Amino acid sequence: MELPHSVQRFISLVVPAAVLTATLFLPWPNGEGPPFWGWVWKTREDIAFVATHIASRDGWTSFTANLDTPQAGEFILPPSVQEMLDMLRRRGLPAFEISTTLYANEWVRQQIIASAWPKRFEPGTAARFLAKDEAIPVNCDLIERQETVTLVYCH
Repeated sequence: MELPHSVQRFISLVVPAAVLTATLFLPWPNGEGPPFWGWVWKTREDIAFVATHIASRDGWTSFTANLDTPQAGEFILPPSVQEMLDMLRRRGLPAFEISTTLYANEWVRQQIIASAWPKRFEPGTAARFLAKDEAIPVNCDLIERQETVTLVYCH
């Protein structure tokens, strides 16, 4: 038995709406925190706050200040990344490599590669950064040592 077109249309509209509504009001799988809808509402409030703040004259100025200022916000980077950036800039190095110890730390690796741009991470480059406690390889000369990292030049 085939349902009338009007009933089929009603079902095709109501069922997805009912599933969406149920999803919005169900708790998260572990049963903690507000239902999904609570997070949706909180996100809407956060976006509204940020939009209102940016729309004000002072808010827009402070928002764009870091966008227009080179190297703004680098204070949040790990100390080792800040030191590597400082040495890269002062010495004008176009490319660098980091030791396997530094490379193993995914956060440091990602932050130095992203923050150093347009300077490039290139394995095999002569300028290499080592962690403070790493021994300097035999074929490398010490260039500079800071609190958490060492810059060496390898032949």
